[in-house]
Amino acid sequence: MVFSTKADLVANRPLSEKMLINSWKYRKYFEKSIAAMSKVGFKYVNIGTWFYLTKSDGDPIFDNEIEKTQVALDICKKYGMKPMINFNGQNNGYLNTETWCNFNQNQLEQIKQYFSKIVQTFSNQGIIWANLNEPDNVYWAPFNERHNPRVISSWVNFSKWFIDETFKFDKEALNTPYSCITSVADEGSDITRQAIRQGLFRRALGGISHPYVYHNHNNGQPEIMLELHEGTVAGLPLLSNEYGYSKDTSGGDHNQGYFSMAEAAKYTARQTIIQDYLGFSIIGIYCDLGDSYSIENDDCSLNLVGKMTMDLVNELNGYTIQEKIEVDSHDNVYDDIYAFRYSKDNCVDKIVYWAPEKVGLRQLSVNNKIIKLNITDYPQVVDYDGVPNPKEYFLPIKSNTSLGTEVMY
Repeated sequence: MVFSTKADLVANRPLSEKMLINSWKYRKYFEKSIAAMSKVGFKYVNIGTWFYLTKSDGDPIFDNEIEKTQVALDICKKYGMKPMINFNGQNNGYLNTETWCNFNQNQLEQIKQYFSKIVQTFSNQGIIWANLNEPDNVYWAPFNERHNPRVISSWVNFSKWFIDETFKFDKEALNTPYSCITSVADEGSDITRQAIRQGLFRRALGGISHPYVYHNHNNGQPEIMLELHEGTVAGLPLLSNEYGYSKDTSGGDHNQGYFSMAEAAKYTARQTIIQDYLGFSIIGIYCDLGDSYSIENDDCSLNLVGKMTMDLVNELNGYTIQEKIEVDSHDNVYDDIYAFRYSKDNCVDKIVYWAPEKVGLRQLSVNNKIIKLNITDYPQVVDYDGVPNPKEYFLPIKSNTSLGTEVMY
């Protein structure tokens, strides 16, 4: 069976065909989650592959990764999901100044040998090879060395070796490297420039981004991507296999647990449309469950984040984005009113709309049509004939109670 082809990495296609969920094949709920995610409309799943060290100078431990990956691929096949595979290494906090990474030369050779076995085992199956996961985080070298040109050169060269290895066994290999944690362009342009100069993308079909938007960017509002993020790298489409918002599950006040469920839901749905507009060919959410970023409840049903995003995607089933319609004057990306036109053969066009700040009842001129809408800070959909199809995700509030305000159930 061939899971994916080059057509899966084309940007100009329906949003409903692009959605990926990031899962963890080691957890007992993996199959149940994949079944649930397939049912609600996800088409792809990112499957992490892990190796670790017993000690800093010890042999890498792969712990039957080939067998575990085969089980995961069989589950993908069972539920019609298309796999993407990336690789994570253990962080030992040590920078080897011969290899400029966490691993010494002997360890690197063993890693290459095992990765080659994985490629040989699963070649010619249409797997999307996502290469190293977040090499600018802690999985390749200590985090404080992420901008070190020698460290960048080290992981770029390894990634290029891996890409060449896939083509030894599969002339149609699908490679999408990079996967950097850099959220917006101003935080990692030096990394990107060096990767391009060194030819990371010369045999690739796209580049993976992890476009997390943290709270220091106007409380995490994703519209910053329109100001600082491009939709291509080295002339190739971007795709994501991680983005999302970590919910505050323990009173946290930082970006690993900063956002409320309502904020995470609104921002994730908005960023999904923004990535589609920017031309991402695959749009991948982190993650299914077992994490503060989760879009599922413990029973694998969708929480508010997952429900809002996938309801939106499914309402646009088969629709492809066409344009951003300018409907109001604005000074920055946050005081704009967003309206994106989607089309589908033999169907009326749809407009997806929201505003980060200018919420409320408004009468808008959309391509010379007057439409009266109740604009919210989460995406809603209106048919282009002017008939809105709103969804209420947040309970209405009534005032003048003994408590000041009261949620109406």
